[in-house]
Amino acid sequence: MLAVSILSAELRSASEARQKLTTALAAPEPVRAFDLAVLVAAEERHEEDVGEIRESIDQSIAELAERSSTRVRLAELVGSAADEHAVAAAVGATLFGSGAPDDDGSAFFAGSSEADYYDPANSFVDAVLQRRVGIPISLGLVYCECCERLGLPMVGLNAPAHLLVAPADRSLGFVVDAFGGGSILDADGAAELVARNAGMTFDYALGGRTVDGGLQRGRILLRSLRQRPMTPAMWCSRMLRNLLAVHAAAGDVVRTLGATERLRIVGEAHPSATSPREQRECAVQLAACLRTLRWEARREEAAALLAEALQGAAGGEWAARAAAGGGEGDRASLLAARLLEDDQEGFFAMGKGA
Repeated sequence: MLAVSILSAELRSASEARQKLTTALAAPEPVRAFDLAVLVAAEERHEEDVGEIRESIDQSIAELAERSSTRVRLAELVGSAADEHAVAAAVGATLFGSGAPDDDGSAFFAGSSEADYYDPANSFVDAVLQRRVGIPISLGLVYCECCERLGLPMVGLNAPAHLLVAPADRSLGFVVDAFGGGSILDADGAAELVARNAGMTFDYALGGRTVDGGLQRGRILLRSLRQRPMTPAMWCSRMLRNLLAVHAAAGDVVRTLGATERLRIVGEAHPSATSPREQRECAVQLAACLRTLRWEARREEAAALLAEALQGAAGGEWAARAAAGGGEGDRASLLAARLLEDDQEGFFAMGKGA
């Protein structure tokens, strides 16, 4: 059984999708977030041709964009302005419905239910386009891609818990909640949502009146998010982070390994899309997966990964904090130490000087 799992992991690692993702992330020319998302999804279908997968996805997006364009033209015919807000509204109505009586609800996209929220398929754009169900990041990607084909470039806002999207042109003050049915929010509406998702909801008294402190903080956070929109690598890392958590919780070692390896690839090519702490945690996760699979050919690599996690912590911020009496060490070093303690079979013996 372990041999079969190792073979599956090898096929994923050597797949066309993985190689193209690695190349795209390392390329000097700009890469698009949607293209990276296609490659993340394609690895789940690693036995198929990436070009064919991409063509199928492109056709689905082209159909949605054309339907959105038709809505814009119809609105213009009845006297509505064909501006950026109209484009955003048309894409939202195409994807999520307009609320009109003749809307066919089965044809529209929707945010995943709580029961199915952690289904990995919600993170794969091909599956989202087919099933019409997704989570904030995948629905946001589909929405942005449709808008871009209608001449409205959009960016991701790396908001806590619930990703939002907005026009790349910051002078356009609206924000879109794709997971919320394509709702177009004004600045305060978006600030309120960001604050609520970040747990910033509280009031305080000032000069005899009650001030919504959460809204104030939400405005500050939203302004910061708008000033630093997500890069394509940040989109990719957030998607892979989600998949890593989902696969790890399900005990799917092969897919956990694949998500972790790709998150490491993103970090190596674009350090700002992740963090040194997360990369150390990925090193420990990789080592744990390799030990679970008893992957002898990568045993030395696993030991080196644990050493990386421990050494990185020793020379970093957590070492200084511990020396000042402010902490016991970071999560990666604690997990690495626990993994070594539990290594009864000696899989990491090479890392112990054996």
